[in-house]
Amino acid sequence: MKNKLLFALLLCLLFLVASCEREIIKPEIYIPDNASRKPLFDRDLLMSDNSFYIGYQNGNIRPEQISFSWARSIDEDFLCYKLYRDNELIKTIANSNHNSFTDEELISNNYYYYMVTTLLKTGMNSFDTLTVKTASVQSPEVSFTIPQSDRVRLLWRDRSDIPGTFIIEKEDQFLAEVPQLPYEDPTFYYDFYDSDVVNFNVYNYSLYKAGVYDTTAVANISVLVEYVMVPPILTNAHQIMGQRQVQLLWEENCTAEDQFKIYRRLESEPVNAFAVVGTIDLPNQTSYIDEYNLEYGETYVYAVTAVNNYGDVPDETDISNTLTVTLYDETMVQIGSGTNSNEAGDAAPINIWYRSIRTQSVYTAAEINAAGFEGPAMLNSIAYFVTNVPNHPLPDFKIKISHTTATDASEHQQVGLEEVYYNSSFLPVVSQWNVLEFETPFLWDGVSSILIDTSFNLVPSYNPTGRQYIFYTDNGMRYTRSDTDNQENAYTSIIVNYKPQVMLSFQNPDTIANLGGLK
Repeated sequence: MKNKLLFALLLCLLFLVASCEREIIKPEIYIPDNASRKPLFDRDLLMSDNSFYIGYQNGNIRPEQISFSWARSIDEDFLCYKLYRDNELIKTIANSNHNSFTDEELISNNYYYYMVTTLLKTGMNSFDTLTVKTASVQSPEVSFTIPQSDRVRLLWRDRSDIPGTFIIEKEDQFLAEVPQLPYEDPTFYYDFYDSDVVNFNVYNYSLYKAGVYDTTAVANISVLVEYVMVPPILTNAHQIMGQRQVQLLWEENCTAEDQFKIYRRLESEPVNAFAVVGTIDLPNQTSYIDEYNLEYGETYVYAVTAVNNYGDVPDETDISNTLTVTLYDETMVQIGSGTNSNEAGDAAPINIWYRSIRTQSVYTAAEINAAGFEGPAMLNSIAYFVTNVPNHPLPDFKIKISHTTATDASEHQQVGLEEVYYNSSFLPVVSQWNVLEFETPFLWDGVSSILIDTSFNLVPSYNPTGRQYIFYTDNGMRYTRSDTDNQENAYTSIIVNYKPQVMLSFQNPDTIANLGGLK
């Protein structure tokens, strides 16, 4: 009898353990919820205000593991906890007092979705969910300046999440350590001055963060000690699409600067009327967005200087070359949608599977009207969304435009084209709309279709790169391409059933009338 009773008890125990794996406790059917206490994650040990800074600092969140706990079950009919990561079961715990777990072999700087459930013997349950990002161990982002001929200033931004101290090495020997800020600020730049240097010598530095629990990757940088202060070269100034803002881009070849000054004047003002409208208090900067007291209809002249404030008297370069921008009250019109791109070898205005290409696409008045705009109006720019950058800059990139009665690209057009854009070496930027501002705006009549003709000269070598957003439509684009000759004036003989998505920037008609652009 005793053996039979023992056997029966064993069967019951096996049934209970097995029931932890039953269909009833899958995440998608956690209904109803009747446990006496929900297994709430102890969030205070991991995060605060959607930041995981606390968890990184106390070691509960590390690059390859996460340690967490949850409220212990107080139910008498407790059966087990079940823990899921990204909806996959990773742990079953049959002891109600074991309400913590360390998940290991994770990937750094990655988000994970967790769910913990309390399962009762009745099949009922309660659960909680939590998303956690493992700690980053990226190397610091390091740059330098030469504030004077016997100084090297190292600057870096912390890209990691781990707690620790920054270690600086010079020629593989320890140089210094810099403590981490006692708070989280991913935009802050640390710096360190090395005075043990000789002018015109080269020094090799390494920088990393040695953490309490982990260590980041190492950043290496070679520094030539040479004091250089020369004017920046302003390369581009354009109105940001649809905004009362101007973006400036420049090249800088200084080594000593710690600030840039942005100068502006009205085109109608004297040359000496430049005034500072903005500053950037960091070295190695190459862009700025101006939004200070700008007015539609005005033409602005811009220049940039570099400044070294290290000494008793600031050293400021002469102003750069100047660029002019007229600010228009614009409406942005996007034609085409979705995320389809031309394939690597498919023709497109920026594709270099052949060394030179010419394309023609037609955008109808009906398409423009359907996007919410009616003309007539001045077309000031066109933008392409680039998903893959060509391996080479596109030489002599041109855009020509004309009116047409055509509604698609069935026929080649050569007569009446106006060149509105030229770039001697166009290299687009990936993952954004690339705005090509016309040197000569095109006055659209509001009725005709607009034909857009693009071309570029021979790149050094062909390559299956240069992709951009397209959309599918019958007879959308025609083209010709070659590995031997510039195709700018060649006949476009091949037709495809797609065309580039475009963002057209139209100057609003009332602004044009005020400026005398319409008659």
